[in-house]
Amino acid sequence: MLTPAVLTVALLACGTPASSVLAAPMPPGASHAALNAIPAADDDSDRQTFTSQAEAEVHEWQRKVSGAAQTADAKGRRDVNVAWTRTKEAAHQLKTASASGWDRAKVDFEKAKENLEATWHRVHPDEK
Repeated sequence: MLTPAVLTVALLACGTPASSVLAAPMPPGASHAALNAIPAADDDSDRQTFTSQAEAEVHEWQRKVSGAAQTADAKGRRDVNVAWTRTKEAAHQLKTASASGWDRAKVDFEKAKENLEATWHRVHPDEK
């Protein structure tokens, strides 16, 4: 977050005259509290919704992977199992990620899920 002090230093470092930086009033109706009221990227309800949807997807994939375990050749099974394991691990990280690590955990889960889907379709081209 840019505090007034950090913003002042940044503006001064960019060559903005000190008199302009230090004398600039805040916009009408603005306050320091308003600057701090910017919503966090990891809104709890959005995080909970995404995590719940991810759990449902993981359960569906569990059913799919278990049900088709013997229908692929050894390499195909191994590839699906590796992708499946990564997806489960990424889903677990969604539950344990800190606020600062949430965005990374979400991206990691989405990538792992996309990789699982691609691997699945390569190994089982006739199945959805």
